[in-house]
Amino acid sequence: MDKNKLIFTNLLFVVLLTGCGSKSPKDVSTEFIKSLSDTNIKKAKSISSKRVNKSLDKLIMLCNKNTINDLYAETKTILELIEKKKYKIDNIMNGSEEERRKVQEIVKIAEKKFTDNSLGKTQDELKTEFLITLTNVMRPKIDEIFDLLNIKTKHLETVKSIVTEFNIKGSGYKLTYRNKGLLNTIVEKAVSINPSKITSKCVYKYTKFGLVDDINFIETKKPSPDKATVRLEIIYQDGTSSKILLHIEQIREEWKVARFYI
Repeated sequence: MDKNKLIFTNLLFVVLLTGCGSKSPKDVSTEFIKSLSDTNIKKAKSISSKRVNKSLDKLIMLCNKNTINDLYAETKTILELIEKKKYKIDNIMNGSEEERRKVQEIVKIAEKKFTDNSLGKTQDELKTEFLITLTNVMRPKIDEIFDLLNIKTKHLETVKSIVTEFNIKGSGYKLTYRNKGLLNTIVEKAVSINPSKITSKCVYKYTKFGLVDDINFIETKKPSPDKATVRLEIIYQDGTSSKILLHIEQIREEWKVARFYI
């Protein structure tokens, strides 16, 4: 074989082995920090382990604390109003005989699914299906109640959904000491589905990866072939800096951020 061809073949072989365009631990680290500072959580999740993704979800909820508090307060006020005006909504809640029969039939079908699960679904899947079915029955009634009592609120559709789920799981509208936790869980779930956009300032409040101006690479260490630690210096927008260490791990042949704490 020609010497030049041999050199080219060897180079090609090396490129194929190392993976053309594959990201290094250093690349993943800097990309992760930049994504967080730019509040691109979707991008940060794509280069992170499942454990880190959970921490990122927690960060989103922390940065949505004000939205959660607002929704809780709005829903609490409306639940108290509905409970106070309960005598006005009796006809809506009781429904016609046909509606009551329909609900009873839904409950029977659900009970049968739980006892005779021929489709092999998990208990959680069956519970979710049952909740969706009951929600479809209950939501029109909640709409009627809001119209009847002329209820207006900032997050109208979201609050309606929260009140619907609270009514189903809490068996009514009365907010007691025991079911305040249930309301808070439902509110947090609603916010997690449609969170407000977080800011770089909030990312900085709970992590070291917000308000970033520049990143200086220091070194990479590899204690094993599939694990690495990357040391970097973050320069912030106010001119201060911080040295951090990121743990990177190879998962399914891709380098991902393996540890991230809030």
